[in-house]
Amino acid sequence: GRLVGYHVGDIPNLTNLLPDHMIPRRWVQLDRLPTTPNGKLDRAALPAPDRPADLPWEPPRGAAERAVAQVWQEVLDLDRVGRNDTFFAVGGDSISSLRVVARLRGLDYDVELQQLFTHQAVSELATVLRPRRAVRESAAAAFDLLSPADKERLTR
Repeated sequence: GRLVGYHVGDIPNLTNLLPDHMIPRRWVQLDRLPTTPNGKLDRAALPAPDRPADLPWEPPRGAAERAVAQVWQEVLDLDRVGRNDTFFAVGGDSISSLRVVARLRGLDYDVELQQLFTHQAVSELATVLRPRRAVRESAAAAFDLLSPADKERLTR
């Protein structure tokens, strides 16, 4: 699932206490935390988080965005993923990030794990994805620019 923070009062500053991937991207403010009859936190009574109003849901655009959204849906077991959704906000973590990268590579995209962390929105990650075919073709085009002597040295 996704990491959501529930709070009473101001949003706590966790940046000095926790690594970035453990800090909730979504917060829900409550008048009071729900408790069970014995005084413990009643997790089942916590309300579902709403999508932030400043980032409305938009469908993915283009093949790369659709591929990213589909992989996130499958890996994170989500009903839908939009182009503005960010990986950690929709429930991604370090383990699922490895699965996402593996699946995108399986779809023949050239992608590095670090790109998922630096380009967290679907739309951002899609801009840096390159089909592996394009990577191979650019390498082949570069090979064609070499002199015959250089080509021979490389193919020995």
